[in-house]
Amino acid sequence: MNHIQLNRRDFNRLAAVSVGETLLNGCGSMQITKDKPKPNILLIMTDQQRWDSLRCAQNSIIHTPNLDSIAENGVRFRNAYSCTPTCTPARTALLTGLSPWHHGMLGYGRVAKNYPVELPQALRDAGYYTFGIGKMHWFPQRSLHGFHGTLLDESGRVETEGFISDYRQWFK
Repeated sequence: MNHIQLNRRDFNRLAAVSVGETLLNGCGSMQITKDKPKPNILLIMTDQQRWDSLRCAQNSIIHTPNLDSIAENGVRFRNAYSCTPTCTPARTALLTGLSPWHHGMLGYGRVAKNYPVELPQALRDAGYYTFGIGKMHWFPQRSLHGFHGTLLDESGRVETEGFISDYRQWFK
């Protein structure tokens, strides 16, 4: 597995400039050609999970075979951190590549309706099909922020009149 050292801002810049173009210019040994398509990207973000709560992080007590397989065959951020370890500010930082002082969410609140650069839209512009699953905590709740679609579970949070999360709708 090739290890690429990227911080959050560089990761978003990589997407914004075009994932394929950046990789072609020497970010690791992966080469994208017409014969070899651009890589799939699966970004998994969990809440309140320590860095060492995976077997692939040398934790012999925890059994995480599927996540370990993804980590073995992909990129794992070993030096990642959140400048705001609270829900919506951290999600907005990942969405925009900006620190809370630049995206405007220093605490809980409503994510803006749009930002000049958003990771899902940047990936979409680079030719990717983008889909978000889980809680986004955006307002209005069905905002896409560049995703082609979303499957939402907002944990009972209703901020848009008549909103029912896809997960709760499935239970009905």
